[in-house]
Amino acid sequence: MHRFLSEANLFPSPTLADEAIDTVRAAVEAIYRHVGRPAPAWLQDDDNRGWDDGRRQGATLTLIHAGASEENPKAIKICFVRSDKEHLSEVLPAGTDYTPYVEDLIRRVRVPISAVRVYEGAALVHERETTMRGT
Repeated sequence: MHRFLSEANLFPSPTLADEAIDTVRAAVEAIYRHVGRPAPAWLQDDDNRGWDDGRRQGATLTLIHAGASEENPKAIKICFVRSDKEHLSEVLPAGTDYTPYVEDLIRRVRVPISAVRVYEGAALVHERETTMRGT
């Protein structure tokens, strides 16, 4: 659907969203001034979470590839960070090029994540921050 857009265009900066909100607020306030009525208080409410009660549950799965073991001190472990918690996504055999697996994870993930981390055993060897909406 968005195959020709860059990642930066798919996930614009929060500043752009803030500017859009400011523009809409100013427009609504102008409409209320025009009709001589006070603007509603909710127009300035940045803290109301609305329907979102903040509780979410879900399950994550870990794919352990053939020839890999989570206990192997040289195993490649790919994790993603969601809501400040790290989740193990895949375990690859030692020496595997993890780059295509990282790209695939970012491409197929459907929840907001803030980073993808790759470990060789316990050592962090790669980290890629993501700018997905909702994190």
